[in-house]
Amino acid sequence: MRGINFLAGLGTILIFVGVFCFKAILQKNTAKDKENREIINHVPVKKYRKLFLLFIGILCSAVGILLIVKSITPL
Repeated sequence: MRGINFLAGLGTILIFVGVFCFKAILQKNTAKDKENREIINHVPVKKYRKLFLLFIGILCSAVGILLIVKSITPL
């Protein structure tokens, strides 16, 4: 299996986990459904959960970037 780099793949997955954590922090509370004209209510994220999501997002993104950089650089 030449050319397959598992560290780069794992790093990419961790970066996406970090992006989804940031997206969950910045999610709006209400949104309108254009098709049915109904208001969809989302449960607001509490402050301590936002801090937890921020910490996990930064951690996953940083580890993902480090894994990708490590897989690119030669030993």
